Amino acid sequence: MYLKEQIYILEIYKQQSLSKAAQHLHISQPALSNYLNHLEQNLGIALFVREKRRLVPTEAGTIYIDIAARMVRLQETFYLRLKPLLETAPCVLRIGIQRIRGASMIPKILQFFAERYPEIKVEFLKGSFMELLSGLESDDLDLLFGYHIPSLYPASRYKNYSIARDTLYLAVSENRRDSVPSDFSRLSDETFILHPNTQSERFLENEFLKENHIVPEKIIEEDTMEVILRMATMNMGICLIAGSYIKYYRAPGIYFYPTGCRYKTLDFCMFTKKMQAAPKYLEELAAFTRNIF
Repeated sequence: MYLKEQIYILEIYKQQSLSKAAQHLHISQPALSNYLNHLEQNLGIALFVREKRRLVPTEAGTIYIDIAARMVRLQETFYLRLKPLLETAPCVLRIGIQRIRGASMIPKILQFFAERYPEIKVEFLKGSFMELLSGLESDDLDLLFGYHIPSLYPASRYKNYSIARDTLYLAVSENRRDSVPSDFSRLSDETFILHPNTQSERFLENEFLKENHIVPEKIIEEDTMEVILRMATMNMGICLIAGSYIKYYRAPGIYFYPTGCRYKTLDFCMFTKKMQAAPKYLEELAAFTRNIF
């Protein structure tokens, strides 16, 4: 029961402004404007008119807002009645996690549920970032772990529980450790070994390149971190790696150069779809994960 359309229109009505409503919904104003225009076109009638810099509902808008408010109240009632069942009934919890994290996190998460919520059966799906996101969107997953990328996890649709803020490193061959310039923009003539666009790491890598005005001479795409780092040790290029991954890849011949970059998108989180009454174990699981990350 996700009432995105109704929530958006009610927020516009409440704020009397597209820009303020978009800010509260954590989406861009053009996106919200397009959403409203598309809805009005589908309905064949305007829901709002502008009066002295304020958006006020038309007669049709008033009818829509009245019904939408009832729908939201019904949704809240539904989740309040469902909450005791979520907290007490046995269930299956499907968790998505990237393969690299699985070895260290899965045994500990299983132990957490065995000790605190033995009635909950936990199943894990390991895969690439986009595979897991698709699973959460299609309700094949209940929650997943990954980096917070606002454009892919809009706050209006997903609830995120911050686990840890990560730090980005450059990984180069050991014999190049003294040749990395402090001005990263001077790396523009280098070859970079990057993840494919289907993996969350590529979003972080692209952000780093953009922020530091780096235009690589050549980009090699590879989806396996072990292969990427092995290529770096062979002087085939420079790669980027999140600090939390380094403990898995202490390979000889590789030097990890700290960049000092702590972008918002390096916030490792636990994600679920938004719900009115979240099971109490979610907050406990998030707190537990913070201690083991």
